[in-house]
Amino acid sequence: MARRPIPIRVTARDRVQLQKKLLRGGVAQVRVVPRALALRRLDGGAAAPQAAQDLPLTPEAIRDITHRQNNLGLDAALFEKPRRGAKSAPDKSQK
Repeated sequence: MARRPIPIRVTARDRVQLQKKLLRGGVAQVRVVPRALALRRLDGGAAAPQAAQDLPLTPEAIRDITHRQNNLGLDAALFEKPRRGAKSAPDKSQK
């Protein structure tokens, strides 16, 4: 039995940010662009399996992105939290 689609809430401001800042080119993190494309497809009415067909994401990953968008907002849906590990050393310009 198929899963029920998760309704996604993308505000007009988030749509503008997706279009102008993330999908028009420029420098972006490699993982951000597929997430942004997935959000656009979901906002257009596609279900997670449909959105995952042409993207390097699984339907489960797209559902996770949807939950983060609905609960925490666009930045949480697109960008990852900092991971554990050693802090980066300052380079010469920062000393």
